[in-house]
Amino acid sequence: MSARRWLAGWLADNPIQRASYPHRAASLTDYTRASQRFGVRHNVLTVHSSGLAVTRQPRRPNANSHGAELVDCTRAAALVGRWLAATSPATAFALLGVRP
Repeated sequence: MSARRWLAGWLADNPIQRASYPHRAASLTDYTRASQRFGVRHNVLTVHSSGLAVTRQPRRPNANSHGAELVDCTRAAALVGRWLAATSPATAFALLGVRP
């Protein structure tokens, strides 16, 4: 099963999450911009004409020193990243119910 199918399948299995996504995404734009600026400032992200690129892979947090919640959030973010990387932006936006 492809990552694109996983995203569509997860959204089909979680209709409440899909329905609330447009509002949640809009409310997170300020945090996203601040995170991108932080990444560029600290040389984790670089800006290219095609978009952002990761310059170095971040270290995975350790549950003993960072807590289980951070590890869980990092794992979930990596999964969503794989889903979105395997899906065209237009398809991802349509699946998530948002317009670019």
